[in-house]
Amino acid sequence: MMVVLVKFVDMELGEIPCKEEKTMKLKETFNSFLETETEGKYFESSTVTYRRKLEVFCEYLIVIGNLSDNNWEDILRGMNEKKFADSAIYYIENYNIQFYSTLDNYFSVIYSYFRYIRDFLGISNNTIDSEEKLKSLKKLIHAKTKDYNLITKKQKSPISDDVYNELLEYCNECINNPKSDLLKTTGYNKAFTDYVSAIITKLVMYAGLKIKSIKALVRSDINEIVNTLNINNYRIHLPDELSSQIRNYLVIRDSIAGNDPKGALFITNQGKELTSNASMFEVLSAILQSREAESVAKFVIMQQIKTGIPLGQIKKLTGFSYITCLHCAELVEQENERTDKNSINRLLDSRLRSLPLYDKL
Repeated sequence: MMVVLVKFVDMELGEIPCKEEKTMKLKETFNSFLETETEGKYFESSTVTYRRKLEVFCEYLIVIGNLSDNNWEDILRGMNEKKFADSAIYYIENYNIQFYSTLDNYFSVIYSYFRYIRDFLGISNNTIDSEEKLKSLKKLIHAKTKDYNLITKKQKSPISDDVYNELLEYCNECINNPKSDLLKTTGYNKAFTDYVSAIITKLVMYAGLKIKSIKALVRSDINEIVNTLNINNYRIHLPDELSSQIRNYLVIRDSIAGNDPKGALFITNQGKELTSNASMFEVLSAILQSREAESVAKFVIMQQIKTGIPLGQIKKLTGFSYITCLHCAELVEQENERTDKNSINRLLDSRLRSLPLYDKL
């Protein structure tokens, strides 16, 4: 999905009270807009994320502007810099937004939506259609959000579910069906590079590892008998298929470089330690048109958070910073906002009653 406009923050929203009986016509425009958008490869450019942002905006219009099927067009036409900025404040305060990149994504979606209703529905907005007013809006957003101390460090978006599955399929193809002799040790061996890259990528797809954590792995970190990997002072069991693929890799690796326990786990076809970031993630370029693995790792970190692994342990295991893990937690929380509020309430109530403090109080 194409996103335009100025750099702001985004935070996923939840099941918004965009009341069906009052806003059917507006929501129909949301649906028609989303049908024109191409599903993105990344979490923040996915249809699901776009819809969440639109629902947040809808909620703001209901709460602030008494939105209904009778006045929605007039309200959209009348949105000015102050009202757009106020919608950002509403988003921050009601959804505990901590990252400026989340707000950026929010306004990119809103901008694209307003361009759509102008071009296809004839509903124009003077702020969106004016470069000067957009610049004024950007300054106003900065001024109004300054006191919230949002984290401004640029954040990479996690990949989407579909891209994860596509990447997994491609990695298995490179591992199980190499296109040429893996044992060619002279010159550049594309098949070997893809083979090793696919195994490394699958490790990231399993444990969410940062590249420095992978480079630190040595031969003895793999226990082939019990199928475990030692990583950042943790011992984790490997999935069956990945474990089998790594065992096969080790046979080839050891035939080229020997089995010194302290030798680098991942090597080039010439037996040297693999140090090139680009080569380590060569397979990503076929799916993502990029060799940047952080987006893959962040998808995995989101899944780890969903299972209840504490952020501190995720930070230690993966090697990523607390800020990166916190951004993933923010995205997960946005997803959770969409689940049934009663279910969340029951879970929270149950967990609170299980605390030792409960009986003491």
